[in-house]
Amino acid sequence: MDDEKDLDVKPDGNHFQEDSSITHSSGAITYDLAKPFNSSTYTQNKDDGISLWSIDNDNDNDDDEDKISYTASEKFTEDQLPSRASIYHRNNHFELEEDITSIALISPVTSIPFFMSVFVMVVQVTILALCMESLIDEVEPGNRLHVPDYNTVEEILAQALALLVSLFTSRDIVSSLSVFDVTYGNAEENAVASKWKWYLLNFARFAIASLGLVVTFCFILQGTEVLDLFLDFAAVQFVSELDDIAFHLAKAGVLGDQMLDATIKASQVELNYRRKSEGNLRPVKVVGYSLLFCMLIAPWSAVKVFQSRGVYFKADCQTFHIYFENNSFKTNVCDTLRQQGLACPTSWSSTSLTSVRYELFSDIYSADTDQKGYIETENHRPIYYQRGFDNSDAESGPYSWGKISYCQQVNAWVFSIEGLKKGANADDCSWLIKSPETDAFNLDQVPEGDWVAWTGRIVETVVDITCIECDAGEIATVGCNFHGNCSATESTCQCETSFLGYQCEVCAACEIKSHNGNFFASAKTEILSIATNETVANELFQFNETSLFQILLKDDVPVEVYDRQVYYIDGSKGDFMFLVYTGGTYSIRLITSDQMGRKTLTEYLETFHSFWDSNSTLLFETEVTREMSSIGLQWFSASSNTIAPFSFDCTNSEYEDKCVLSTT
Repeated sequence: MDDEKDLDVKPDGNHFQEDSSITHSSGAITYDLAKPFNSSTYTQNKDDGISLWSIDNDNDNDDDEDKISYTASEKFTEDQLPSRASIYHRNNHFELEEDITSIALISPVTSIPFFMSVFVMVVQVTILALCMESLIDEVEPGNRLHVPDYNTVEEILAQALALLVSLFTSRDIVSSLSVFDVTYGNAEENAVASKWKWYLLNFARFAIASLGLVVTFCFILQGTEVLDLFLDFAAVQFVSELDDIAFHLAKAGVLGDQMLDATIKASQVELNYRRKSEGNLRPVKVVGYSLLFCMLIAPWSAVKVFQSRGVYFKADCQTFHIYFENNSFKTNVCDTLRQQGLACPTSWSSTSLTSVRYELFSDIYSADTDQKGYIETENHRPIYYQRGFDNSDAESGPYSWGKISYCQQVNAWVFSIEGLKKGANADDCSWLIKSPETDAFNLDQVPEGDWVAWTGRIVETVVDITCIECDAGEIATVGCNFHGNCSATESTCQCETSFLGYQCEVCAACEIKSHNGNFFASAKTEILSIATNETVANELFQFNETSLFQILLKDDVPVEVYDRQVYYIDGSKGDFMFLVYTGGTYSIRLITSDQMGRKTLTEYLETFHSFWDSNSTLLFETEVTREMSSIGLQWFSASSNTIAPFSFDCTNSEYEDKCVLSTT
């Protein structure tokens, strides 16, 4: 350890400076001798031959307790010398802010200035409360603050800057924290106001400023346009400054003589800063302001993380019924399948062109989620798959189901089928149907008109987009067509017996369908047209010609395919003819037990896709329709496209009574 030596210091202007002829060890002196001490008065006294330097902190040259003395022979550490802030607070006084709260502080509670001050504060709170109500008026489950699903980099940067500016310009927050910086004793109570009034008004100032920050924070979170974001921010800042504006109006004499006198009196009030001997609460002020900063930045940062994970897409509708119009294009599907390492169905020629009919992809489309339940995104938007089957999902079978996603290259939402292309190598996400250009972040916001479809050329089309999630907050029977109730946990309709569909719009009360005309004769003729000979046709046709189509049930509940019930006739060898809706048409198909493998008809239909299905044989089909039932529809031969000589009716007489819409 170095030897300690005496230190001789002299005042020089506003600094203490060490005598250059005196040396000392760096370990003995731990403070900056050249710190400015402002304009304090320095005097040199002699006390028993020892040099004594003193600082008179109140500049009155008296001998009161404000004088701090140091001897030349004394060794000091940094915590023993006065800091720059300590000297400043000893030589200066705290002045009231020029705002309406200061007028309320120095005015009697029964005076006009006090009531005017309270009125201005009430106006501020009312405006901010109305803003807050409009920001969270329509509450969305999981997104009460209406946070956008996604923000661009420019928007995120603007939000961050707006947050920092809002905090740095919150003068009322800083002013209210002065209660930790100022001593308020009996003298102040007699000259200005009582202590409870001092603390209460500072709390009111802090509460109003905090409310303004909360409203600003909500505006910033909801901002999706940079200019609108800063305009909203400026509007809230103006409301927060109303107390300052009112003070300056009063100071200018606009609000009357009493208010003018109150501003003059408030400007003359001087309070003392708190000293160490009275308890140093100044760090509380710093900590409070730092906490406020963290309370803004931390939740904003968390929101950005949630946005990147697609959390806020969960508050949007995730399940839609999509209906495509009757458009198609021809392509060699077998070539496409072989490129993906898949086998071409035997029913399709390896060289012929297959017509890709878009209406067969009309179905329920659901947003894809990962294992943690987060919405999977592409170009910062959800991906919607037909019946929720990802194109790579093993449960959907070997072929690709419909997919709706956002294509950044064309700035539009597109329908595509993995592997199927228009024939061109354009960088356009291989779209088959495309929306108009839009920045929409989910299907709810996409217009239904002005779409285009590829049919070998571009044609205009309309895509019907319907959210099928019900609102548990509304009258349940309305959202479920008076035939079910909305599940609050799944936002789906729980339909009554004899009704099904995403909104309980399909009546399944018809349990058995009778066929009028020559159905079995027509079916046998159709099978013969696809069989190699009559013997094979007879082997395929193993049905009792008195049989009727029965509704297919699973656990006493109608099986749904493409949001409609399924009817079937079973043959003597485990074969089936089934009547099913295919997204755009009703069809009657034949499937043998060998084609189903070890599956039951119900299990087979769980992954049935009307376009990709190559196991069943199409016998008859209706025209493109959106009817809820096949009763009364005209049927056509699949092989000859001629009118089939039969139709269907319902055998149970109570069918019509059950299927009549009733609100009672």
